[in-house]
Amino acid sequence: MKNILTKEMIRRKSFCIFCMISILLPLTYQIYLNMGNQSGMATLYWLCRYWFYLCAVLTVAVYICLSSSLLEDVDETIAGCRGSGYYQRKGLGRFFVVFILSQAIIFLMMEFVTVRNDATGYALPILPKMFLCNLLLPLLICLLVGCVLAQWQNQHHSAIALIVFLVMSSPLTEMMLGNEEHTNSWGNRLSYILRHIFAIFYEESMWWPNEQAGLQTEWTRFAVQFFWILLCLGMLCSIKKRKLCISGCLLLACSVACLIYAQLPASTYRHYNSNTDYYLYKEQANGLQETADIGYTIQDYDLKLDFGRQLKVEGTLVIEAEKPMDAFVFTLYRGYKLKSLESTQPITWSLQDDLVTIHTEKPTEQLSITLQYQGYNNLFYSNMDGAMLPGWFPWYPMAGEKQIYLNFETWNSEYNTYNRIEPAHIRLDVQAPFTLVSNLAQTSERVYEGESDSITIIGGYIEKTEDPVIANILPLNLSVTEERMVELVKDNYQSMCDAMEAYGLDQTLISDRKIILASADLSCNGTGGDVAIFSDYILTSDSGLGSFSNFTKALIIERNKSEVSMVIGGMGLSETPEETLESWSYFSDFPREDLSDAELQLVDLLDAAKDAGKEEQLVREIAAFLISEHEEADEEIFWKELSERYGTS
Repeated sequence: MKNILTKEMIRRKSFCIFCMISILLPLTYQIYLNMGNQSGMATLYWLCRYWFYLCAVLTVAVYICLSSSLLEDVDETIAGCRGSGYYQRKGLGRFFVVFILSQAIIFLMMEFVTVRNDATGYALPILPKMFLCNLLLPLLICLLVGCVLAQWQNQHHSAIALIVFLVMSSPLTEMMLGNEEHTNSWGNRLSYILRHIFAIFYEESMWWPNEQAGLQTEWTRFAVQFFWILLCLGMLCSIKKRKLCISGCLLLACSVACLIYAQLPASTYRHYNSNTDYYLYKEQANGLQETADIGYTIQDYDLKLDFGRQLKVEGTLVIEAEKPMDAFVFTLYRGYKLKSLESTQPITWSLQDDLVTIHTEKPTEQLSITLQYQGYNNLFYSNMDGAMLPGWFPWYPMAGEKQIYLNFETWNSEYNTYNRIEPAHIRLDVQAPFTLVSNLAQTSERVYEGESDSITIIGGYIEKTEDPVIANILPLNLSVTEERMVELVKDNYQSMCDAMEAYGLDQTLISDRKIILASADLSCNGTGGDVAIFSDYILTSDSGLGSFSNFTKALIIERNKSEVSMVIGGMGLSETPEETLESWSYFSDFPREDLSDAELQLVDLLDAAKDAGKEEQLVREIAAFLISEHEEADEEIFWKELSERYGTS
């Protein structure tokens, strides 16, 4: 009898632990974040970051409290008075009440923090979906898994299954995946599938969330969560009836359907996929090459874009050649699968990696083709929650063979943010369940049209503005009003103009251009896309516009080819010539034998200018030339004449 009472005490203590942790711990943490003036989204993110550990403790508490195998003698003692399974039924009811109460308190506190600390009310209608996906459903799944495993008669098997579930759904397995060289191997693909089945919690919590896409609320993730919920409910029904019943079979069948849907190709933004393209292109990547004259261009784009699990595109391209040709090549990122390509003229086509080659029976100066493709890129996502499709990335067909990835000797590899198309007429018919902006003018509710050297789509949790320069802002985590945010962006824009004036540079390089803002993820993971300057707009991250060094880096690398220019391009220019001189002097601290020829050339020029008292003049001369448009031959002459003038040749 004493042994029975001891075990019953364990059960009651487990329930008390569950109540205290599920209510008091999150509430205390929310109060702490509220005192720090955290926004509603930031509060939710910080809860997501530690939610797994709380759920793991609660799952173990539920397992102990409801375990039939651990407390079998207690159940047998009570069964005579209360009926079989009394404690399971009573315990489930109590846990369910505490679960609902705790989640209601956490949600209301989160909404209170949002109202109190957010500068806008933008997040209020959005946070419930993120709360459901990241807090409520993961905890519900853990409780159901604990309940199911508690009904197993074999204590050792159920304990092992519980450990496996917690380990597989933990951040530990997430850290073991991705960023590997053999990303397309069967073993790696199977590990991704297996991890995806257990991806019920917010992933990559060590990274600040993407404020443009929110907290990972893709439908594929909801499908995984409903798979577990329906699976557990189906198993509980079967355990209760002690055999497969109609309701249990229906629930299990629905869970399988959810699992199948979750495994279909879908665009989800996760950092553990960030290096996939690096391993794909690292062997063939070179420095930025001069664009070859291929003799033809795509003069007209008429595309229909449909954002679902992934991007679906269909439409018409008109190719025009300078003279009759029978072969045309365009670049389309290999993650987009070309389903069909047709023309009114007899053609054949082939696909190899990122290159689509079209052959005509007879040489022609104009070719109209219709095509369909669908897919996604791991970093530049496109789904129902949002889109980050920069104009320099070949998510749409680009005439000729484009460099997708660059490998510079002087700094890390990165995506080629200098890809452009020849100015073309572009018309987009966009079907998207989110707010979006484009470099093209919006002519109707779904249609964007105009002439440009690229196609950019930025969408998600963004707000369009009425400002003639600033196209949009990201309001999900704002600590200031939308109007004040526009003013801050304009202040950053003006600081760039002031810096250009300090160097005596032509300000028309950035004037008369619309500014499109994306989240900071545009330039993370070494993509190098903090600032991209196109013919009619500037695409930048929400924190990148104030970085004059990133802005000048983009221009210098795009317009120059020599090694010494690339050394300077890797650093960019600081806001004043004095600061730039200080950063360039960094190379003087190294032994000469450790420097490359290009770095030595720069050091010698700086030393000679210092002896002549013309250091700032040298910086301005170099900046003015590297930023200007010029031929490659002129660049070689410039450096030669500069060396002769300062006596370093």
